[in-house]
Amino acid sequence: MKALPWLLASGSLFLIGCGGSDEDNGVKENLLPRITLQSNSSAKENTIFTLSATATDPDGTISAYAWQSANPEVEFIRGQDQAEAQVRLPAVTEDKEVLFSLSVTDNQGESAMAESVITVVQVAPEIAPIPAQTAAEKSQVSIGAEVMLESGTISQYQWRQTSGPQVSLGGADTDTLEVTLPEVDSAQAALFELRVTDDDGDEATTTAQINITQSTLSLTVNGLATDAPLANANIVVMLNGEDYLEAGPTDSQGNFGFELVVDDSMADAFVSIRAKGTGDQAAAGLISLLSNFNTLMEKSGDDGVLDASEEAATTVSNVTTAKYALLKRAADTQNIFTEEAVKVFSEQVNAQEVFTLATAIKVAIDKASSEQTRLPADIVDTLALIEDATATDAFVTSVVQTVEFAEARQEIIDDPTLFATTASFDEAFAFYHLPASDLQSFSPVLHFFANGTGREGITTFSWLADGATLQVTYDGESTSTSYPQREIDGVLVQVREDHVPVTRHYTLITENATSQDYLVTYTSEYQYPETPQLATEPYSSTSVVTVKQQPQALAVEPPAKVYITLPSTSGRGSMILQDDEEAFVVSRYEAFILNQDGTGLAELTNQAIRWSTADDALVIQDFSGSHLPAGALVAQGVAKRRGLDLLAVSVVEAPNTRLYEYDAVVKAVIEPDEIRWEDVQIPGTYGYDTILGESQLDAFWIELTEEGAAYTVFTNDNNQDGVLEESEVLVYGGNWLLDETNHLVINRYLDAQTLGSAPACVSSSASCVLYNKRTWQLLNQQDDLLTVINVHDFNIGIRSDQPQPRDVTQDIRTIQKITEVPFDISDMIGR
Repeated sequence: MKALPWLLASGSLFLIGCGGSDEDNGVKENLLPRITLQSNSSAKENTIFTLSATATDPDGTISAYAWQSANPEVEFIRGQDQAEAQVRLPAVTEDKEVLFSLSVTDNQGESAMAESVITVVQVAPEIAPIPAQTAAEKSQVSIGAEVMLESGTISQYQWRQTSGPQVSLGGADTDTLEVTLPEVDSAQAALFELRVTDDDGDEATTTAQINITQSTLSLTVNGLATDAPLANANIVVMLNGEDYLEAGPTDSQGNFGFELVVDDSMADAFVSIRAKGTGDQAAAGLISLLSNFNTLMEKSGDDGVLDASEEAATTVSNVTTAKYALLKRAADTQNIFTEEAVKVFSEQVNAQEVFTLATAIKVAIDKASSEQTRLPADIVDTLALIEDATATDAFVTSVVQTVEFAEARQEIIDDPTLFATTASFDEAFAFYHLPASDLQSFSPVLHFFANGTGREGITTFSWLADGATLQVTYDGESTSTSYPQREIDGVLVQVREDHVPVTRHYTLITENATSQDYLVTYTSEYQYPETPQLATEPYSSTSVVTVKQQPQALAVEPPAKVYITLPSTSGRGSMILQDDEEAFVVSRYEAFILNQDGTGLAELTNQAIRWSTADDALVIQDFSGSHLPAGALVAQGVAKRRGLDLLAVSVVEAPNTRLYEYDAVVKAVIEPDEIRWEDVQIPGTYGYDTILGESQLDAFWIELTEEGAAYTVFTNDNNQDGVLEESEVLVYGGNWLLDETNHLVINRYLDAQTLGSAPACVSSSASCVLYNKRTWQLLNQQDDLLTVINVHDFNIGIRSDQPQPRDVTQDIRTIQKITEVPFDISDMIGR
């Protein structure tokens, strides 16, 4: 803006006359012109203003007009020498007075002047009020400004945020502000200021407001807290493993319901529910892992209400708590509160252990009538128990043989609230059973056909789905035959015994991302077709199994060497490598060398093969085993567990004829590291995985010493008193060494006279005879887990006067370095 030099006068009109009197000279005096100015006294800046005057001369005429202004910024546009003149008023920063003067001259040269003061009024921009807006977080909002200006132009827009959560601004120098709103965790307001400046420097300001709403997702959950139903239990909802919502107490029947509202940024948060019992049920601490919030929203359907019919895990129970405990144990230090973790580690959890631990939890809550069945004094509830693996194992061991445990187990089986209410089955599908332990070489595959029939190995069955249950009824054919001795009329007689499956009843407990846990009741009969004196003996067992309905892709990058357990209808294995007077050698696996060009070699049987990948499966052709017909061996992935690949294998004969009797889930190693034993500290104690609930006193392990001794130990609590005595411990002496192929060889010796165990026999001598040679070829190592090719060679040197062929079996297995054993053998071996 310019500073104006003002010439101010009081009043609005001044008349000034020019010339003198001639009366003394006898000449008549010339009268001065008379001026009348307009009465307007104010006008707006930057506008064109008309100055007008009326001038008369009493004794003549007006010959000239001359308008002037003391302000140099006043611009005369026209008529400066006329009675009416137009001027452009200057810009001002506040109201100012501008002095104008008019001089008129008559026909005799006499002049008169009048002055007028015009108030120039400052005209600032005007901004129309900006209404407040409401918008969701993370959205974009436009704030437009309407600016009124009577004259001139707007030279500058200046937007800025004055308060509220930090936003992102665009167009801050224009009439429209573009705002990107942030994420908020509650409703908040963002305030803005707009300052506009016109071309002569006048300013105006206003404010604008955006009310930011939090974008939330809402889900109603109805569930049940039960062991027996937990009345007045405190329910806590967890997100990503952290407490999020106290959802209030359950009713008298253990029912609860809550609305779970989360910010939309938490749509992938993992939801868990925890229940804490009160009063007589104070020992109850239960937890259930559900899924991500958005997954639960999808399951809830259009009504946004989730219950057990849509998500079985809304039932918080001893079963879900046991599953959580074993998932966490499998995950070790990894976070278990993700869908991916539940998916991966569910395949590594032994479902039967879940059943056992769930039963022990029920004992602690409902049947803690003795010191043996009560929780330890320093453990407040079952949730605290399962957070301590050592305490958990000890408690399970203490209760597993009790009457209360047997009662609790049956009550779980009979409790419908612990199981899913619905399950979806395709028109045709398969169940791939995951093995129950590391020592299980095969587990079954059941094929359910669309016509209501099915196949499991060599047997056929019919099936019927009803809600969350699946009933399998076998055709009555025998699956195996044995020849045990049975007492008939007081005499032991060898008889034919046929094992005939009758039914298999599946009840869905819970669905994981890619697997399902089922309670399975299996019934069968032992029939004696050649011995009518013996009645048919019924048999029934109930267990929990994990199944998958779809195999997964199996990727192999050649050149590669893969080790695959082969399916077999024989109890010993698919391949007899030697059968003569010297040895009977059976292998449960084959090692396949796969070349880049699709050729290969079955190493143990020295067969040239062809291989390819098709439909995400590994297909090996031109291969057969002693109990495996020629055809295409097809392998697909099922799961990874404890250093092993679990594969679904089948045999397909040309043209595309599947031999269902060879379908099985087997152990394999697809990407062996084939590390050397030198890379591992060999001395130590080795054992197999132990099943929770099985007696820890009935054990097997091998101790390898720094000095090269090897002690093979078997223990059994024969008198069931819970304490091992020396008489219940069997120790075989031996030695260990690395052979020229870097295989670990463990020799076991017997007393040469008694052919019994002899802890002192650590090498061959006149009194010690080599009985068993165990060889471990190391494939993979994962912490304390070692995946090996295990070769058992029995009957090596005993009874030279009565020679027997060596009995050799080889397979893939996982062994584990362990730090605790149930009995110290130091005294027995003289250490």
